[in-house]
Amino acid sequence: MEKWALITGASSGFGVDYANIIAQEGLILFLTARRLKCLESLIEDQKIRHLGRVHCISSDLSLQNSAKDLYLKTKELGVIF
Repeated sequence: MEKWALITGASSGFGVDYANIIAQEGLILFLTARRLKCLESLIEDQKIRHLGRVHCISSDLSLQNSAKDLYLKTKELGVIF
């Protein structure tokens, strides 16, 4: 079974650092952040370095239902944490 890592706030700061470190461990990344442009930049970088093992969703987790939407998206992809 492949392992996944869900990283929230992945568009900058510690989120970017965590994504890089965890990807080096061979886990499939599922990234989320509010700022789509920053997230897209990170995703392209991660896909290049880690052979496309990255999924993402732009989401503001402070908004109502956004956590549920994130859960449903991970479930749709067959993510098991």
